[in-house]
Amino acid sequence: MTTSFAIATTALCLFACLVHELGHAAAAQACGLPWNLRLGWFGPCVRVQGRFVWWENALVAMGGPAASTVGWAVLRHLGLPICGIVAGLIGWGNLLPVPKADMWNLIQAWRMRKAK
Repeated sequence: MTTSFAIATTALCLFACLVHELGHAAAAQACGLPWNLRLGWFGPCVRVQGRFVWWENALVAMGGPAASTVGWAVLRHLGLPICGIVAGLIGWGNLLPVPKADMWNLIQAWRMRKAK
C-alpha cells in the first residue's frame, strides 16, 4: 500500500463521516434545535443541545444514516462504487442496535414516546 493511497483512504473516511454528521445537523436545524460540530476521537461529531421531544430525537438520529445513504447513491451514480461503499457502511453501520449508534438513539426516542 502506498502512502498516497493511505492518505486518500483516510480522507475519504473522514469525508464520509462528515457527510453523516451533517445529516444529523440538517435534521436538528430542520427541528429548530441548536447544534454544533466538534472533532472527536473518531472524527467529526454533531452535538444537539436543549430539550426536545421524542420525534425530534428520532429525526435527528436518522438524519445521519439518511445522509450516508444519499452519499452512497450519489457516489455510485458518479462511478465511484468503492467510495460509495465506504459512505454506506458508515451510515448503515449506525443502524445496528448497539449503544451510541443511531439506531440505539432511535430506540431510546421510541421508549421516551411510550413513557409519556
